[in-house]
Amino acid sequence: MLLLLLLASHPANATVVIYQSGYAHVSIYASIPPGQQLNLSLLGVPEDLEVELQNGSSLSYRLSDGELLIPPGPGGFIRVEYYTMSLVSKGPLAWYVNLTTPYPTDLWLPENATLVYVSGIPREISAEGYSLLLELGPGSWEVSYVLPPPSPPP
Repeated sequence: MLLLLLLASHPANATVVIYQSGYAHVSIYASIPPGQQLNLSLLGVPEDLEVELQNGSSLSYRLSDGELLIPPGPGGFIRVEYYTMSLVSKGPLAWYVNLTTPYPTDLWLPENATLVYVSGIPREISAEGYSLLLELGPGSWEVSYVLPPPSPPP
């Protein structure tokens, strides 16, 4: 139900989950009207891309210059999921996320990460379990964080 309300107020929204390895899992949810083509901007360079309707059936698509082009079809709510290494980089002191998004985006930092810097003011920052959630509006974002040193084996 929450997804339906979000899609009613925005044409699309995204969730980005950052793992300790620097990989990111991206999910984009959108609504496509019946018989219309949909162009979605992707966040980063996708690996293992999946595009499905809400009922789980796969959709045909074409990638072009960072955009996902979905030809006219039955319409409905769609889910785009993929992994990417292109959003996160590791510096000598911290990890850096560089993200340009046209969508409201939930950014989940890795477990036990400490937020060091955010280039703007997120809509909200909260914690769930051991992970921080930054609710970002559309735009360009830089986020840096540090991870605790690994624990020595017992």
